Amino acid sequence: MNLKKVNYRISDGVEQRSRNVALSLLKDQGLSEEEARSFLNNIIDTIPYLKDDLQKFIQGIIRWHIQGSIDLTSPRDCSKVSTLLHFIRNSPAMDMYDKNFVSELSGREESFDDVLSVLMLDLEAPDMDTHVSPQGHNYTVIPIESYKQALEYKAVAPDWCILESEEAYNSHTFNGQSKFYFCLRDDYKSVKRTPGSEYPYDNYGYSVIAVCKDADGEISSVTSRWNFDDAHDNFLTRSELKEVLGAAWAKLI
Repeated sequence: MNLKKVNYRISDGVEQRSRNVALSLLKDQGLSEEEARSFLNNIIDTIPYLKDDLQKFIQGIIRWHIQGSIDLTSPRDCSKVSTLLHFIRNSPAMDMYDKNFVSELSGREESFDDVLSVLMLDLEAPDMDTHVSPQGHNYTVIPIESYKQALEYKAVAPDWCILESEEAYNSHTFNGQSKFYFCLRDDYKSVKRTPGSEYPYDNYGYSVIAVCKDADGEISSVTSRWNFDDAHDNFLTRSELKEVLGAAWAKLI
């Protein structure tokens, strides 16, 4: 059996059902069939990330528009929605919300602001068009000696699983055999939690980096501040990390 084809058909069915509900919602607002389809197609064309499997969220996005949570006639709001979808694609939120943005945590329909709050995103100053250069900043490398010390940075990097519990921390360090180093960029306190166009290789992703060294002193993982990319423990190669950290590299070797 071709699982890829089966998964595609299932996904396509969800997306089509979401489109049908979205059309019904628009027609309930007094739009004709033709007007509703035209509006829906225009939104799909306007929002860059409202494509493929992310199109399942069209139902929730249209609901937000009707309820006044966002204004899909506003280019700024469309940009914010696209930025949110960009983040969702590579995060656990992809599975946390259904097509109507009903959260498996709350069990209720969430507004646009609710979703931003849960994901702790700041989209007031999107940097989607910003090309991020890792050069031009200084880093401070903090050796982490215990879970208690690591936990001091929970607010700084809320996505890191090693900060979820002491058990998780001990598991990743093999009960102290490995050691973490937190690399803090000089501007990390002011960087907004906004996914950039090269997410997770954006301002937020580079602003705080976790490096783990094994018992032999070799770098075993490099994690971005986001932590939510497909290979989150391989954010940078050794040579890339050396280039990014600059003079602070000496603190790791």
